[in-house]
Amino acid sequence: AHLLAETGRLSRDRVVFDTLGGALSVTVSPTPDGILIWLEPALPACAPYPEALGPVLDALKVSADGVGSWAPPALSGERDLLIPAAGLEVLKSLAPDMNRLARLGDERRIRGFCLTSRETLDRDSLTHSRFFAPHYGIPEDPVSGSVHAAIPVWLWQAGLLTAAGGVTRFQAEQGDSLGRPGRLQVELHVADGRPARVRVGVRAVTVLRGTLRLE
Repeated sequence: AHLLAETGRLSRDRVVFDTLGGALSVTVSPTPDGILIWLEPALPACAPYPEALGPVLDALKVSADGVGSWAPPALSGERDLLIPAAGLEVLKSLAPDMNRLARLGDERRIRGFCLTSRETLDRDSLTHSRFFAPHYGIPEDPVSGSVHAAIPVWLWQAGLLTAAGGVTRFQAEQGDSLGRPGRLQVELHVADGRPARVRVGVRAVTVLRGTLRLE
């Protein structure tokens, strides 16, 4: 969507992409700071994680004290494991055993491991996360749009969000530990007291241009 908008090939501000995860609605919003891309996936499911967390913590090299009590560990519909961190220092000091984490991902059919702190770097942010998926060739993802679609549902279920007027918005942080700081804008829309839809907004930057020649 960013490329289409940047090259003037997007004739409208909303487009739907057919992906392996289903239809993905994308809205392009020009802002003074550049183009903001809003992703609106299907509303993610989020349920308490039923298995023992000990082996996961061992692979992440996180002590039990490093796990926060502000929300229960949860598994998203995309099978991302969401783990509450006790604070930002827990995330800064992470040095997972990627081989063990990859084996656990395969054994437990977990797509990725996300640790989230409510302590943040920026005053305007609500969460700071790190996301690992080594068994998919992604030791650490600097910015994860799909997992940030599940995080607001998780926070809502934990009673940590309110939705005045039917919507709540917050900024999320990721990627700082990789030297690639990312900031995501997250919207959760609520109807009849439950999550109804979610949007994740990100700013994309073109870092490489090239030509693909088919012969």
